[in-house]
Amino acid sequence: MKKTIFIVLSVAMIFSLTSCFPSHELKETAIVQAIAVDLTDEGYELTLQFYAPKGSGATTAIDTSNNNANIVVAKGKTITEAVDQATAIQGEYIFTGNNRLLIIGERFAKEGVESLFSYFDRNHLTTQNIDVLVSEGPAKEIVSVNIDQGILAAEMLEKIVENCEENGMILRCPYYMFSQNMFQYEGSSVVPVIEKTGGQEEQSEDQGTESGDSSVSESIQSVDVVKIEKTAVFKDYKLADIVDKECSQGLAFLSNTVKEATLVAEDANGHLSSINLYSCDAKLKPEFQDDQITFVLQIKSKASIDEVLLPAGEYTGLDELEIFAQSAERLIADECTRAFNRVVKEDQSNILYLGDLIHKNNPKLWTAIQNDFPAHLEKLHFRTEVDVDITRLSIEANQAQNKNK
Repeated sequence: MKKTIFIVLSVAMIFSLTSCFPSHELKETAIVQAIAVDLTDEGYELTLQFYAPKGSGATTAIDTSNNNANIVVAKGKTITEAVDQATAIQGEYIFTGNNRLLIIGERFAKEGVESLFSYFDRNHLTTQNIDVLVSEGPAKEIVSVNIDQGILAAEMLEKIVENCEENGMILRCPYYMFSQNMFQYEGSSVVPVIEKTGGQEEQSEDQGTESGDSSVSESIQSVDVVKIEKTAVFKDYKLADIVDKECSQGLAFLSNTVKEATLVAEDANGHLSSINLYSCDAKLKPEFQDDQITFVLQIKSKASIDEVLLPAGEYTGLDELEIFAQSAERLIADECTRAFNRVVKEDQSNILYLGDLIHKNNPKLWTAIQNDFPAHLEKLHFRTEVDVDITRLSIEANQAQNKNK
């Protein structure tokens, strides 16, 4: 009898845990690829880029020569209201589970982004590893960009971010890191900046036929161009600063995210060399002397010479190798020092987990300063110890090339 009652209750419990979830046909679903959030005088302006295949016929669902996307712009007093408005405009269920990019407008960033987390942290469809970017100007202009490459503009923008990170140019910021840093480090974070640089001018070329009686005009379509090389610095949830290309690369070194990078080194005679850093290891650690805290960045990198601009008849030897290595070391040290002084000491943004490093190495001191640690940022000292080892193989290859000439 007990066994029968147990089975009946178990079955009843199973059915009580089920529910009917709304389902949507794919043809009734708008798949979001990029989201831009801007702040206006009336509230929030949301720009959504949807996947919209533009096939050329029944046998071709996707035409790679077209930008397979549609744009919808909606406004609301809250982000949720703007999303509802976008649904009404689009006429389809909006699915954000495949979103690639979240772009924050400059005005929104300057006035504070707390409300962003209120919506996206609560939304179960928020993809945690989407790339977060800050635009110079309205984010709407970036999501609406006309990049005539690939299948989707959002896909190409995501690839640009990936390439910049792989080449050691920026510090990439997925959403989960952006949200975590903001809440754990006094509203501090760094985010890549994307800017629209304008479109290529439409060009036309008249080509005469063999008879010379007529001509055919061929035009090159105008496409928009974007670049990512600057970095937005947040403090107290607000955009505090935008740093340049050199500081952005310095932040990448400081955070030990540089996998590969190219530097242009110079010798005493002004000869240039492209140095490829193919291995880089950076460690940031604090040193303590009385009340003074000095952060020391140790970088060890292996490199090769990809190109040397020398007069005819000259070739790169061991002495030149050492000179170019020292030049590369100075470049890295200068970039890291500029980045630390600008972001940490001037902007006072706690984005390098410096408090955690102090706590780990000197718990007693951390206990004394943790409550007002942001005020201590401008008092921190910094120095670098950079070692670039250029492999001999690149020198031998360069010598052989010059001898063959």
